[in-house]
Amino acid sequence: MRWRHPERGILMPGAFIETLATNAIALDVGRWIILTACRKAAAWRGMGLSPGRIGINVFPPQFQGDFLLKAVDDALLETKLPPESIEIEITENSTLNYEGAAETLQKLHEKRVGIAFDDFGTGYASLSYLTRFPLSRIKIDRSFVRKIIDDTDAAAIVRSLIVMAHNLGLEVIAEGVETEAQAEFLINEGCEEAQGFLYGAPLSAVDFEKYLRARQLANKTAHRLRRGSRRAAPGRRMPRSSKR
Repeated sequence: MRWRHPERGILMPGAFIETLATNAIALDVGRWIILTACRKAAAWRGMGLSPGRIGINVFPPQFQGDFLLKAVDDALLETKLPPESIEIEITENSTLNYEGAAETLQKLHEKRVGIAFDDFGTGYASLSYLTRFPLSRIKIDRSFVRKIIDDTDAAAIVRSLIVMAHNLGLEVIAEGVETEAQAEFLINEGCEEAQGFLYGAPLSAVDFEKYLRARQLANKTAHRLRRGSRRAAPGRRMPRSSKR
């Protein structure tokens, strides 16, 4: 999410999210974010594109009562998206002061909606959350990932987090991957997914659709080339003998 400010231009989430989360409009904006994300995902699927799993961040106030549950249900009902195609991303701060958070997340989990723990490793209660909430995956915070090549302690922490997550049946996403060396380290350690500037900058919905179309075209081209090479590969033709 970005804010196109009339005077300051495009603002990153860090510049306004905390203020927005405590504002009276947080619930309305949160509902709009969920519905917009689901509508976009459904539209791309309708075009024959494959956007993959859509991660949706939520504000702390959305855990009041059944607000989050109803917002997700309404969005999925309108768009006819399969529940497993979206994933709610939580942080320690978003759930810390809401006793009903665990119950709400459990109900979403039972509907097959994914639950990811964002910025994992930066809070005081992160480890206890692994058993308290029905998580699908953890997202290792970029503050650890960016140091895994030059800092043996950071590398050991990331390695341990991946092993621990796998032992609990969770998948792992590494945040803030910017170099090939970082990506290679994570692949060797069994990290399933990664995000960061190595793979691309944040995109608008329009640009993301262009990316999906380009990827689809590249995949189709690669598939045709593989089929063509398989047809040409079997047995070498013997040279014809000439009789005179």
